[in-house]
Amino acid sequence: MLCRSRVSCCHRPRGTKSSRISLLYQRMFGVHGTHFGYKVLFAQAGTIILQSTSRLSLLGAAPLIQDGGYFNGIYWDAKTWFWVFFGVLLVNALYPSVILHAKAITVQRDLALYIDLILDFLYLIVPTYVGQSYDMSTMPVPRDPWSYLGFLGPFVHIYATLKALDTAHDERARGLSTFSEEQTEVKPTETTVGRPSLSSAQRTTMVIESLVVREPMPRKATACFTASMLGLLVLVLSTSCSDRYPFLAGDR
Repeated sequence: MLCRSRVSCCHRPRGTKSSRISLLYQRMFGVHGTHFGYKVLFAQAGTIILQSTSRLSLLGAAPLIQDGGYFNGIYWDAKTWFWVFFGVLLVNALYPSVILHAKAITVQRDLALYIDLILDFLYLIVPTYVGQSYDMSTMPVPRDPWSYLGFLGPFVHIYATLKALDTAHDERARGLSTFSEEQTEVKPTETTVGRPSLSSAQRTTMVIESLVVREPMPRKATACFTASMLGLLVLVLSTSCSDRYPFLAGDR
C-alpha cells in the first residue's frame, strides 16, 4: 500500500510536468533519494573549499587593521569573528559524519538541510559584517573568479536547499493524501476492529519512511570526508594566514 504511495508521489509533481532528468535526480539525489548522503558530502566539500580559500585570509587580516567593534551594543574583538567563521567551517566538516548515520529519517535528511541553511547564512553574514565594520569595505565584494564563486555559492546553495525542502514537503503531502484515501477504502475486518486509529504524526512518519529508499551510508565515506576536510582547513590556515592572524599577534 505504502509502496504505491511512494510511486505516486515520485511521478505526480505539482503544477508542471517534470522531465525525466528531474525525476531521475529526485530519485537519486533528492531528499528521499538513494544517494542523498553522497550529494551532501560533495556539496559540503565544495563549500568548505570555496569558503576557506576565499575568506580566511581576509578575515585573518581584520585584526591587523582594527582591534574590534560593536555588534548590537556588545564589543566584539576582530579575532573573535575569525574564530566564529573558522568554527562554522569546522561544523561544516564534522556534522555529516553524525547526521547522515542517524536512524530517524527526519534527522538524517531534513536536519541536514536545515543545518546547511544556517551555515550558508553565516558564510554570508560574517564576512559582510567584518568587511563593513573593520575598514575593509571591499571584503564582501568579489575580486577574482574564485572569490566570486565563494560569494555566490551560499546564495545558490540556499536556493537549492529551500527548493529541495519544498519538493520534499510536496511529496509527503501527496503521500499523506494517498495514504488517507487508501485507509478509507479499507474495509474493517476481524483483525482491524478495535485497533486504535493512527495519529497524524504516525501517519506522517509512515509516509516519510515509505518515500525514502534506505541505502546505508558507509562510515568509511563520511570518515574520509571529515579527515580530508579537517586536513584541508589546517593546510589553508597555515598557508593563507601565514602572514596574518592567528600567526601574527595583531597588535598594531
